[in-house]
Amino acid sequence: LEIDRAAGPALKLIEDGKSHTAIIIARRPTKAGKVAAALLQETLEKMSGVKLPVVNEDDLKVEGEGAAKKVTAEGKMTPLLHVVGDTELGHDAGINADDLPPEGYRIKTRQRAFHRRKRCWCGRC
Repeated sequence: LEIDRAAGPALKLIEDGKSHTAIIIARRPTKAGKVAAALLQETLEKMSGVKLPVVNEDDLKVEGEGAAKKVTAEGKMTPLLHVVGDTELGHDAGINADDLPPEGYRIKTRQRAFHRRKRCWCGRC
């Protein structure tokens, strides 16, 4: 399962039955963030047969900076992060949903992270 980018190589989430990513949620995820991560995990598993781990961003181990950054999730090196919701990783990468209309989505890649942000209809979650 690959995601094509406008520039650069495709981001390979799953290849040959092996995960190259983890789904990352906020330190204190909202109910909507937890549900979104679970639905993403379930959908990708149905598509590929591989269940991606859902990891709280507090449980990530990050070493280095920029292109040399290495991230470990659940004791495994994770070459790609699939970040869901309002996270510090997203804030650090300049990803926000403040300017989106209710129910609007933003999907962006930054370095080796694939970010999904949504603004809910109520504007609180």
